[in-house]
Amino acid sequence: MIYWIKRGGRLFGATVFFAVLISMMLRPDMLSLRNSITALACALLTGSIGWFIGTVVCDILLKGVCADLGDGGAESLVEGGILQRLQMMNEQMAPGGEEMPFEKNRPPARGERKKRKK
Repeated sequence: MIYWIKRGGRLFGATVFFAVLISMMLRPDMLSLRNSITALACALLTGSIGWFIGTVVCDILLKGVCADLGDGGAESLVEGGILQRLQMMNEQMAPGGEEMPFEKNRPPARGERKKRKK
């Protein structure tokens, strides 16, 4: 999830950076060094702000969609998709689930032991 949050922030920041840079370079008399440096500085500043805002927005959206789903009961099984996959993943990671089969390696209880033949 962190990967997608960072990627969304970078994408939004890069989009803002290039949009501002191109819009400032379209002005007349941009071939002078002073105007080019000003355009680059403004684009860097707005790109940084756009990266921060994009990271915050992606964090809120992804965590809102993935982590705050809650148990939907029968509706989540009918709808399928991400709700069902998250529920199945949580069940598999739980002790005794598919990933950690403790029940197979458990020694038998006292009353379950077989008697030896003499």
